[in-house]
Amino acid sequence: MQILICWSKLSLDFAMESPTGPERRVNPYDKLPYTYEELCAHYKGKYTLMQLEEFWKRQCKVYVPKILAEATEEQRASRDFVMNAVKKKGTELKDAPKQFQADQEVVLAAIKQDWMALDYMADELCNDKEIIMAAMKQDWEAITYASEELCQDQQVCLAALEHSWLAYKHVPKELRCDTAIRQALLEGIKKDYKQMQHAPEDLREDSEVMLAALQQDPKCLSQVSKKLLSDRNFALAAAKIDYRALEYLPDEFCEDQEIVSAALDQSWHALAFAAKKFRNDRLVMLDAVRKDWHALQYAADALKSDREIILEAVKQDWRAFRLAGKEMLKDRDVVLPLMKVNGEALQYVSEDLRSDREVVLAAVSTYGHSLEHASKELRADREVVLTAIRQDKNALVYACDAFRSDVEMLSEAKKQREEASA
Repeated sequence: MQILICWSKLSLDFAMESPTGPERRVNPYDKLPYTYEELCAHYKGKYTLMQLEEFWKRQCKVYVPKILAEATEEQRASRDFVMNAVKKKGTELKDAPKQFQADQEVVLAAIKQDWMALDYMADELCNDKEIIMAAMKQDWEAITYASEELCQDQQVCLAALEHSWLAYKHVPKELRCDTAIRQALLEGIKKDYKQMQHAPEDLREDSEVMLAALQQDPKCLSQVSKKLLSDRNFALAAAKIDYRALEYLPDEFCEDQEIVSAALDQSWHALAFAAKKFRNDRLVMLDAVRKDWHALQYAADALKSDREIILEAVKQDWRAFRLAGKEMLKDRDVVLPLMKVNGEALQYVSEDLRSDREVVLAAVSTYGHSLEHASKELRADREVVLTAIRQDKNALVYACDAFRSDVEMLSEAKKQREEASA
């Protein structure tokens, strides 16, 4: 026997107090139950008390006595004795005499303690509604023990569905169209949509069910039957619920104007899954950019040089300019108005415009640090540099060497610092 060994002085080992109480644990080597004192006596002289204590704590599992299996025939014949046993542990019903396995009151007591006692009840009790309903309060799978006749009971089916919509596969076909059953199914799917991979085939072909699942997670569409997935009406309904549905729809629907438009109404992100032609569609992209400038990232290269689209984007955020096409980066009519709003975008414009005095002046007046991206000549332009410093005192670091020691420049920077700290 290999026992976890904790070396210590023998005198200290025997000085330790033993755990007390009636608890019994199973020795994993001889499979017999022992109290701690009995275990110590069994291995006396072979192992230290510390070794035995570690063995008791770490390797011996708590012993759960089998009441009826170890009871006398007289005790097992006693209804009160059996009743008390199953109330403590429902699966004691396994070792009860057959007359008690067919006793409704005894079985019900066992079921209420542990629904798995259903395994040991008499077959005729499979038609007992009270027993099956009591078991289903613990686990919906108890319906699998119900008789065929009992499964026709709406209340029984609803009780199972309240626990899990997976019980639907045990609902008879005659009840599947029942309004209450249908509602319980849909509510169950909304609560536990992640089990869709276990859905029976008829549910995968059910438009209402799959759309209910889609409302929780578009990934559920990966479980839709091919037949339903090829249905245009279903595809349109899905796109209206969640734009991400496009990711799972057939390519033909990702080219469908109405379906893609429905998805775009949900989010411009739908462009990530829509057919390429929509990225080349000026009206589609203009509408998307008006909703959110980030949509510009999906535009075809040609549209990234569309003046109206770019102006709509930068109107929302100057950072959109970094996505603009090369033609826009050197379009003075686009760049100049932008610099008057936020000069930080100067870093993205063409070299020619970084040498344009009016453009750079507009940029440094709104963002002093943009002086860093001005041409060398303009970083030596007194008016440009002073304008930059007045906007941001630290902009002086980007001026030409001569200006960094220039009295007027240093004085202006000092003035800005004092005003900032005042």
